[in-house]
Amino acid sequence: MAQPNILNFSGVNLTVLHDYHDRAAVFDFLQARADAPANFGVDPDLGPQLQLILTQLRSLSLPDGNQYNNFSIRPDQHIHRALNPLWTIHTPTQSKFIAARTYIHQLDYGWPFVVYWTPYDLLGLFLSKLGPAPYGQNADKTNFYLPLTAVYGRWCMLLAGNRTNNLEPRDPHEGGVGDPSYFYNCTWNPDDGVFFLGAVLAGYDWTNHDNQNDVGIWETDLKRERRNLLRNFYGITVTYSFEMSPTLLAGGGEFGTHFGNCAETYPFINMLSDHRDPPWRERCHGLALKRDFAKLKDNYRQALILRASRSNPEYYEFVSQPCRNCRQLIEYSGARWRNYWSNDEVPDPYPRNN
Repeated sequence: MAQPNILNFSGVNLTVLHDYHDRAAVFDFLQARADAPANFGVDPDLGPQLQLILTQLRSLSLPDGNQYNNFSIRPDQHIHRALNPLWTIHTPTQSKFIAARTYIHQLDYGWPFVVYWTPYDLLGLFLSKLGPAPYGQNADKTNFYLPLTAVYGRWCMLLAGNRTNNLEPRDPHEGGVGDPSYFYNCTWNPDDGVFFLGAVLAGYDWTNHDNQNDVGIWETDLKRERRNLLRNFYGITVTYSFEMSPTLLAGGGEFGTHFGNCAETYPFINMLSDHRDPPWRERCHGLALKRDFAKLKDNYRQALILRASRSNPEYYEFVSQPCRNCRQLIEYSGARWRNYWSNDEVPDPYPRNN
């Protein structure tokens, strides 16, 4: 019997998609599936949703998305935004912008809505709607979800930001705002192949140049908005204030990440929230891929992307463990944190003995 082509994603081999360098080719791929989802094994009723997501994605992407380089709300940002009516150059405690909703996605009938306002998260949403993984239970971390996450990461870099999809500096004349997301996440259920992709918050210019109050506290407000996405996630935002998270507490309050700013945010909301049955959540797995994998350039090779870390051979160089914040979200959801570890034999770096 012929072996199933696990790498076939929506009609194209993931190793081919990995090597796309033409932004137009990415948009052609997405447009074809939005125009005729049934031709690619996707529910035809999703067509209008895919069209809307794609329209918003284009508006925030290079080279000239009308929300990315909107002349009325400078400086350029890969964030859908509106002017804050309370902001002036004399109010440094305000943000110049307000993150504006580009797309509102309902997790399930009767459940809360989730808002999107970056191209990275919109791309993750679009690709996730093309699932489930082919051949169901035959798809696993290494033969499908890892190369899928690599494709997602490289496409994020291709569509927005200041680096190419080989992680090289982009020509300034091409534009692009902000470093690429530091991590890309895929969370999946191995029983039915449902998956979801997400990235670290990125794509914004938060700097105030030449002692001028150009954007105010834009970065802080963006991070607060990402945290607010978790307001319906098992009371996590009640237990932890914006200024508190496990990584911030471990860093003495000065170093660490606010809840909601990790790549896992949208995947966990979609896969581990209580609109899913507890046994289904418990079965989910995940991986986090560090952006440095893109330095490997073309020709996806599993042996390279899974090579051991030079500093600690027990760990991988590009596939990482969940941080303390993500570990907390996993535990709140009732999922198994070991399902998100890159190497099952590695001891727990965050032992819970208190």
